[in-house]
Amino acid sequence: MKKKFPIGLLIVLIILVGFSLRIFYNKNKDFGLPNDVKNIEKQLSAEETIRLHFYYSNRKDERVDDIIDTTILDDGIRVLDSVNLFEDIYLIDIKELSTEDQPNEWGVYQIKTYQVKFNCGVFIASKSENENTIDVDFILVKKEEDSPWKIVGIGNG
Repeated sequence: MKKKFPIGLLIVLIILVGFSLRIFYNKNKDFGLPNDVKNIEKQLSAEETIRLHFYYSNRKDERVDDIIDTTILDDGIRVLDSVNLFEDIYLIDIKELSTEDQPNEWGVYQIKTYQVKFNCGVFIASKSENENTIDVDFILVKKEEDSPWKIVGIGNG
């Protein structure tokens, strides 16, 4: 006589496998970055630096500190510290707001400001704007013409 596999156990296994696959998928998003950018094998643009910030933050990768500079502004800029194993990030939009060349008050080569919209969610983040969409400004500087872009500010204002 054959023993039947309990249907409740099968449902629990399917749910656990589904959650595991979803977590694996969430942590392996590339946020539109090719491998040479993720491995910082080339000079990154300001937008690529922002995407890399999301890529590293989604993985809780400490290399995120390499693209942040707190010597110019120090306002707790690791906005995505709260991303955990069960959270998903969906980057909706990155729009350049302004570029300043050689601003004297900062003593740097160039400043760029971007408006960034993204969603965070448990297991699945919404792909469209809604009432929970996070809308922040990113301020990036390039200290010298050939230096890399660094994030110096994240927030509104």
